[in-house]
Amino acid sequence: MIENVKDPIHAGILHAFFSIFGIWRADQETEVKVDSSGRSSVLVSTASFKRAAKEGADETSSATGEFNLEDKRLIAHQREYEHGTGAILTIWPNLIVLQQLNCLAMRHVRPDGPDACVKTWTFFGYESDTPELLQKRLMQANLLGPAGLVTIDDNEVLAITQDGSQGSPSAATVLEAGEGTGDADHMMTESAIRGFYKYYRSVMGI
Repeated sequence: MIENVKDPIHAGILHAFFSIFGIWRADQETEVKVDSSGRSSVLVSTASFKRAAKEGADETSSATGEFNLEDKRLIAHQREYEHGTGAILTIWPNLIVLQQLNCLAMRHVRPDGPDACVKTWTFFGYESDTPELLQKRLMQANLLGPAGLVTIDDNEVLAITQDGSQGSPSAATVLEAGEGTGDADHMMTESAIRGFYKYYRSVMGI
């Protein structure tokens, strides 16, 4: 679960909702920033809001079909910041501050034994928010959280992965994307994950 928000590649593959509606896709303007120690990182994406093609070579072509939203308020975006429509800032080791469209949230992960964790989501806004902007934040909160339209994908896949890995406790599999632990002007890298474990090993004396 800690790695989840440091892995930018999975969003375009797993989260069909994001890809279909052009909210977070690998073919958009993206970047990854990792601090020099590897301790913390930020992933930034700028939505195109272009729907995925029904056919073709993109990563979600088989999942798009005729899906649409009857209520477009769920992804209605009001630009607040000059750069990016989505950003995930990881603060070492287990806290994220997240912007997705106009939704602002914090997610805190607390380990609860070797096979479980407790996640606490806190959604927030500003006193200066207009009623219209506040309504956007509340509406888009449905994307995230324990049963969010997007984050529920992570919960399910990570649970399946955990169960699968227990069947082969001595096995090892390595699938790498990108190199090193530094910044990138694209999302095809796991540098933030490697940076995290680089710092983790130093803290733990490994």
